[in-house]
Amino acid sequence: MALVISNLFGQNTPAIAATEGLYEEMWAADVAVMSAYHTGVSAAAAQLAPLQQALALPAAVDFSISIFGLQLVQGGTANANSTFGGLAVASGANSTANAGVTDIALAFGSGSTAEATGGVLNVAGSFGSNSSTSATGGVNLGTGALAFGNNNTVRANSIGTVNIGTVAAAFGNDNSVTAIANGVENNATVAAVFGNNNTDVSAVVNGVENTGIVSAVFGSNNSGVAANAFGVENNAVVATVAGSGNNTVLAQAGGAGLNEIVLASAFGNNNSVAATATGVGGNLGTVATAFVGDGNTVAASATGAHTLTAATALFGDNNVVKANSFGAENIGTVATAGGSGNSAVSADANGTGNIATVATAFGNNSPNVAASALGAGNIANVATALGNGNSATAKAIGVDNIATVATTAGSNNAVGASGVGVGGNIANVATAFGSDNSQVSADAGGAGGNIATVATSFGNGNKVTASAFGAGNIANVSTALFSNNNTLSASSFGVENIATVATSIGDNNGVSATNSLGVGGNIATVATAIGFGQGDNQVAAESGAGGGNIASVATVLFGGNNTVSASGLGAGNIADVATVLFSSHSTAHASALGVENIATVATSLGDGNNVSASAPGIGATSPPWPPLSARATPRLRPWPAPAAPTSPPWRPPWVTATASRTRRWARPISPASPPSSGTTTPQTSM
Repeated sequence: MALVISNLFGQNTPAIAATEGLYEEMWAADVAVMSAYHTGVSAAAAQLAPLQQALALPAAVDFSISIFGLQLVQGGTANANSTFGGLAVASGANSTANAGVTDIALAFGSGSTAEATGGVLNVAGSFGSNSSTSATGGVNLGTGALAFGNNNTVRANSIGTVNIGTVAAAFGNDNSVTAIANGVENNATVAAVFGNNNTDVSAVVNGVENTGIVSAVFGSNNSGVAANAFGVENNAVVATVAGSGNNTVLAQAGGAGLNEIVLASAFGNNNSVAATATGVGGNLGTVATAFVGDGNTVAASATGAHTLTAATALFGDNNVVKANSFGAENIGTVATAGGSGNSAVSADANGTGNIATVATAFGNNSPNVAASALGAGNIANVATALGNGNSATAKAIGVDNIATVATTAGSNNAVGASGVGVGGNIANVATAFGSDNSQVSADAGGAGGNIATVATSFGNGNKVTASAFGAGNIANVSTALFSNNNTLSASSFGVENIATVATSIGDNNGVSATNSLGVGGNIATVATAIGFGQGDNQVAAESGAGGGNIASVATVLFGGNNTVSASGLGAGNIADVATVLFSSHSTAHASALGVENIATVATSLGDGNNVSASAPGIGATSPPWPPLSARATPRLRPWPAPAAPTSPPWRPPWVTATASRTRRWARPISPASPPSSGTTTPQTSM
């Protein structure tokens, strides 16, 4: 402007022309810049048009977004995929999101599919109905598929070196849910359903070390609920159901190493629950449980050295409960049922050594409560029924068996404990508390010996037996205490038998103690009945041996109309005793047959009793008293027997008619036989 004002004489014209040329060049540059800016802004606006349209027309939006592969926001049946950095988000029905490398892929909406593949870190999530989610890569963290609604198919699949949090879950009905993890190390593989009528709810893991494999259902009428793990070591494999009518709730683990906590559980009615573990290293805690429900089938099975294999049904009726273990060492194989009408409650252990094989029923009318152990050594094989109408058995077969026990508390039960061992059996015990128990038995058979074979009844109308077969048997005992109308027997068969005892305290009881074929001998074969009222007890103690018998004793105390007998058959018999004390109208008989018999005694204290004692022997009989017919009056020393007449023919030594008086020795009425052919032992009557 200054050049123009001062150009009065035209002197500044060249300078003004040069300046105008510079301004023209500047404006031309500005126009070019503005034109390029306009072009860029137009392109950006074109990219943002779908988002603008979505904001303007939300009903038409499906939505899509992708980062690092750009493609930010894409409307219409959304499809977002990305590479390198990841994050592909898609929203809307039938959306697909695919992200690569360190990917996060999320899809929202019905029928959505989200995949995150080929990266180091994969997270794939799907929220909606008919969703499918898959994550694949070297390291997987948080692979999840989640569906809200009905008729959904939910899949979470991770394949990688380390998989953490592979989760498939559905909230609704008629869904299919699967979570699968395959890798060196898998943690928290979970399949869960909240709803009814769901199928194939499963968590599956294959890896070297697997932790937390869970399949869970909260609802009814679901099928195929399974948690399955295979690896060197598996920890916490769990399948659980809360509801009714659920079929095949399974927790399964197989591995070369150790399986810890394999659990299948059901809360409700009419469920089928199983826990199975197979491990070369061993199994710790294989448990199948049904709580608070009826009509459940519960099974726990472990193969391999194991600790605690348990099947339990509590607070319910009509359940089937089984626990089974097979391995080198089995500790704690347990089956338990609480309720009535449980058709089978069983615990079975097979292995080198079995400790604590236990079957227990709380309730009534359980026909099969059984604990069985097969192994080199079995300790504590126990079957227990608490209630009425139950059958409980405990069986042990092995080299050595310790504490085989069957117990019932109630009425109309059958209880048996049996042990068969090459070595021996210690504490084979059957016990009944109650009345009308058809069978309470303890049986022991061992090539070595049996110690403490015991059958006991507290109640009325029970049948109680204890039997032992072995090289040596000690304490074979059958007892009915404070009860009536019982049948009791204790029997032993072996080289040597010590303390075979049958005892009854009550009335109308049949009690027997039998020692058969003790090649060495039988010591203390004892049958005892103690009556409180009418009596009517039948008591017998019998011992037979190739060697000798010591103390075969049958005793009745109190009551009336009792029959008691004691007999011994062997090379030598010592103290063969039948006794009735404080009892009336009873019969007591003591007999001994052997080479030598010492102290064969029958005693009665009461009124109207029939008492006899006989001891035929080939050798000497002590005391060596001659027939009383050889003496005019009783003497302190024996007299020689008279010469034997030639007629009439002599009666056998054991055929003798006696007439007894109070506090007098009985005298034979007919001519006595020669001293060499037989003797008669003292008899007393009060």
